[in-house]
Amino acid sequence: LLEGSPGVGKSSIVAALARYSGHKLVRINLSEQSDMMDLLGTDLPTEGVEAGSFKWCDGSLLRAVKDGDWVLLDELNLAPQPILEGLNALLDHRGEVFLPELNQSFRCPKTFRLFATQNPITEGGGRKGLPKSFLNRFTKIYVDSYTDEDLVTIACKLYPEIPAEVASRMVAFNQAALREVCARKGFANEGAPWDFNLRDILRWCELSSSLSQLGERKQATSARRQTYAHAGCEEIVSRPPTLIWRAALHALPVIYIRRLRSHDDRLQMCLCAIDSFGVDELSNSLQIDPSSDRVAMLVAKLLQDGPVLRVGPQSVRCGWAVATRCSTLDGYNAISARSLTSDISPRYLHTMAFSLEALLHCIGHNWLGILTGAAASGKTQLVRYAAGILGFKLEEYVLTSATDATEIIGCFEQADGHRRLRSIELALHSISSRIGACLLSCNDATELEANETLISRVSDAWCEYEARQQRQAYEVGAASSSSESAFSTRLEGLVWVASSLSEVASCRMLSQELQALDEQASRLASERVRGDKGAGHFEWVDGVLSSAMQRGHWILLENANLCNPTVLDRLNAVLEPNGTLLVNERGQKGGKP
Repeated sequence: LLEGSPGVGKSSIVAALARYSGHKLVRINLSEQSDMMDLLGTDLPTEGVEAGSFKWCDGSLLRAVKDGDWVLLDELNLAPQPILEGLNALLDHRGEVFLPELNQSFRCPKTFRLFATQNPITEGGGRKGLPKSFLNRFTKIYVDSYTDEDLVTIACKLYPEIPAEVASRMVAFNQAALREVCARKGFANEGAPWDFNLRDILRWCELSSSLSQLGERKQATSARRQTYAHAGCEEIVSRPPTLIWRAALHALPVIYIRRLRSHDDRLQMCLCAIDSFGVDELSNSLQIDPSSDRVAMLVAKLLQDGPVLRVGPQSVRCGWAVATRCSTLDGYNAISARSLTSDISPRYLHTMAFSLEALLHCIGHNWLGILTGAAASGKTQLVRYAAGILGFKLEEYVLTSATDATEIIGCFEQADGHRRLRSIELALHSISSRIGACLLSCNDATELEANETLISRVSDAWCEYEARQQRQAYEVGAASSSSESAFSTRLEGLVWVASSLSEVASCRMLSQELQALDEQASRLASERVRGDKGAGHFEWVDGVLSSAMQRGHWILLENANLCNPTVLDRLNAVLEPNGTLLVNERGQKGGKP
């Protein structure tokens, strides 16, 4: 059992041991909503067979026991008491799991190992003290915070392009900020509690490395110029280590200063940086006039205004932040491949510049972005605008105190043909919009005239579909709009629309999507012919998060601070680098979880 503050490497230690010893590691995130059936298994509905069929599906822990894998239980002190009691037989001399549902016992093979991690109970978030009788079964190891030397070693090892001298300065400032804000509470009380740990240092290193590469490329292409006026920032024109150091100073406001809530707190963080690095060092690195008020000039430099937004066919740039635009529609030119796959109606205001720059940094480096601000301050609009100019589909979901994990991840529901029909209709609408946007974005006048004819065919297909629905409603009456004949007419209309779109779509990816939708419609039609309307059948319905992950869409979780912390803890594994989501509630699909 490894216990320590967040970001000290508890899970990383176990993952490294498993990797170097050649064992598969199964990571399970626990929360107050966890249940023994998530770990050991349960009877789940069987899809695609007769009604009322259920089949036993092993949980992630039971599968690991059978296969002799290693298991890591994250956030052990968030787990409810029944889970702790259910693990007793696995942890003591018996070393086995008994399942009354199967009337079987499963012994742990010699290769099986169980590890657990937890944050101290003082960290809050619903954590509780574990029973002594349960803790005695573990060898408890306290993972202390990293020393400054540890942090420098880790940073230099992961980012060898950063000199040890620069890494030492970065670590020194991080620790100074930690002392001033967290220990002495000298400022930044608004938004507390704060924490500055290894994750912040590694983000700083990553951003500094990318900015130094950008500066080096600019220097190679415009060596005659000593400064670069883009986005109001000077170009980094020196070679390493000065190049890396100046890149680190440009990245400092994004990682540390701009995350604070008030202007006074940001000013204090600037002064903390000046005290840590020294006035002379910063003045030389940022090219401050020695005859001026250097402290005031340094503060103004660190809090500089006016990042300029530039939207190009391949990328979007705001200040020093660069993000690549979406290119998922094969076969179209660079502009049409990114055209209007999401709503870009929100207006861009210059007051959004710094927030947009920070958000684009998060997007470009695959970081989790949390937007904090007063109500109606433009947080949602900012994300919508970023998704629009980059060409990504944005899914939005409002969290509340009553939100359950199944709403985000998914659950089994009774089979409903109307829900599947609506899903097909929405997918066809999305494909139609993408086809129309791509056809309209060509630059050749002759080709555009021909494309207008194709767009008319797409529009005519939907007009005919709507006309059929109106005729059906008129003939059978509004009260029978949900009858079997109305369902069949609607399904036939969607199949006809899909066929019409297939004749227009020249993109391979869109053709494949249309073929998949046509197959779904055919299966639904055959089920209705057999009289199978879903009675007694269950099907898995993806939640908003799992659906967005599979489709490669963005997802915005609004009012995250209102959500139960245990629901958010369920998502911890997704938020790690190269994170994955293990959906135990789904059971196995194709023999795999």
